[in-house]
Amino acid sequence: MKKLIISIFLLFLNFAYADVKVLDNEGLNKLLRQGYNKTVVIFWGVYCPYCKALLKTVSDNYQYFQKNRINVIAVSIDKKQSLVNEYLDKTKYPFNVFIDKGDLRQKYNAYYIPVTVIFDKDGHMEDTFPGNKSFSELKYYLED
Repeated sequence: MKKLIISIFLLFLNFAYADVKVLDNEGLNKLLRQGYNKTVVIFWGVYCPYCKALLKTVSDNYQYFQKNRINVIAVSIDKKQSLVNEYLDKTKYPFNVFIDKGDLRQKYNAYYIPVTVIFDKDGHMEDTFPGNKSFSELKYYLED
């Protein structure tokens, strides 16, 4: 009976943490062409307090992004999907979160995180900047 309960619990955990998908360059290119005015991609890590602060800022002001048809994509550079899933289970961000398959971090030079990359409606990179930003700073970077 004890083994059955443990098996059910482990099965439940697998389903509860099945939210985060792996993203590669091809997948990102598809996401960039979904008809949004802009796309904001934030490279982050579970261990990074500046990243968490930036994601919270975006989450707290998500209505602005929706109202202005700005797609927000957070790309974790963490290697362990379980760490990302556990963190996301607590935070419940309203935007899409992925794990980098390995090629995005290199392509956008996201070695010192957080790194934010802004794309226009056609998927062309407009701007990239490191570090945590306030909401007013983010809005400044998103202006045309």
